[in-house]
Amino acid sequence: MNTNYHCRFDQQQRKYIFAAVAAVIICAQAQAIQLVQEPTVASTAAWMNLQASIDRLTDTLITSLTTTDESRTADERARAQQSMEEEEGLSDDEKLTVMHVFMRNQAVCHTYLQVMPELRLAFLKSTVKQVSNMPEMAL
Repeated sequence: MNTNYHCRFDQQQRKYIFAAVAAVIICAQAQAIQLVQEPTVASTAAWMNLQASIDRLTDTLITSLTTTDESRTADERARAQQSMEEEEGLSDDEKLTVMHVFMRNQAVCHTYLQVMPELRLAFLKSTVKQVSNMPEMAL
């Protein structure tokens, strides 16, 4: 079963998911107590099946929630790069410099995408100028 989902959950959705998981775990604990009180071969099999289900649920949630920020960052970086490549007022060298800045600093990507479209070129030009004045950022 492939559990490598690239889901995007905002903070409110994560709270609901964790509440649902907590409810499932509470139900599972109640069933486990009942199974322990009435030990049989069937209850042992049910116990193992229940534990496997909880493990799968946990793995799925961990995988989907941990990749959320990474996939969001990658998507945002790709959108910023595509938008930047379409800018008419940048030379190829300036575009390369901006690509390197986008690779190193997610905040620049995010800010670029949030800036009004008419200010984006000025923002990129000022970013290139700042990078050219910083020796540690030289390519």
